[in-house]
Amino acid sequence: MIKGEKMPNLNERLRDYRKESKITQEQIAKVLGINRCAVVEMESGRRKVSAEELIKLSEFYKITIDELVYGEKTEASLEAFTSHFDKLSKEDQTEIMYIMKFKQQNIL
Repeated sequence: MIKGEKMPNLNERLRDYRKESKITQEQIAKVLGINRCAVVEMESGRRKVSAEELIKLSEFYKITIDELVYGEKTEASLEAFTSHFDKLSKEDQTEIMYIMKFKQQNIL
């Protein structure tokens, strides 16, 4: 980003991701289970995006919520995940790794 250049906000990133993916507002509305007018309001900043909608959008675009909200992956989130993961029992860590493996393969 150029010094002094304004960082796009969430509603602008939502619009940009949709347009870059060549997807219509109607298609995004269907993914989110809302109507097209709600998508228009989200992209214009007149409507807040719920946590559930952020999750659905990040899964749809195959990006992290950090990328969607902040425009980039943040090291803090990776560090926080690692810190929490390390505190889990070996059994819980194994279960999470199992889930991640199957999610990567689109089995779950």
